[in-house]
Amino acid sequence: SEGLNVAVPSVQTLRLGNVPEGANVSVAKSVGNVLYFKNICGYVKFTVSEGDFVKIVLEAASGLAVAGGVSVSFDEEGSPQVQNTVPSRTLTLLPSEQYVAPGVYYVPILPAVYESGLTIYLYKENGSIYKPAVSLVDRIDRCVPLNIGVIDRNIEPYNSVLELSPETKTSLEPGKCSTQ
Repeated sequence: SEGLNVAVPSVQTLRLGNVPEGANVSVAKSVGNVLYFKNICGYVKFTVSEGDFVKIVLEAASGLAVAGGVSVSFDEEGSPQVQNTVPSRTLTLLPSEQYVAPGVYYVPILPAVYESGLTIYLYKENGSIYKPAVSLVDRIDRCVPLNIGVIDRNIEPYNSVLELSPETKTSLEPGKCSTQ
């Protein structure tokens, strides 16, 4: 059967204690006149202790899609299954004010086994980039919040040789097409 095409936004505006508006994509399969909605994403739950970041970027170290366009179909149990159509290997999280406020956040992310983990980049206003000292994630399951704790407690300066942001690095890499 044909899949339903939807998009998990690759740029989301954080909401304290909640998921970003418009990012928690649900699909429904009708049974008679009743629609049964199910979320297609898993969640990363994290805490920010300092309130001075202007952007947070999540990137799958293996190059897998964390957001973007997907085709959704339903399995025999009625659970949504996703296939990437327009993959985004980065998920950019913006503050709702000038800075990301200290507190707890929930971020929808495509379910997958991220063998090489997720990398988190924390951006400050002066352009410096930091990342947590540990690899945080190996698997995101649909509808399951994965609590990765305080993401800015043990951070290290991140400096690539060319001083490129992850988005710039990704756009300079050879394109990869997913035909599965």
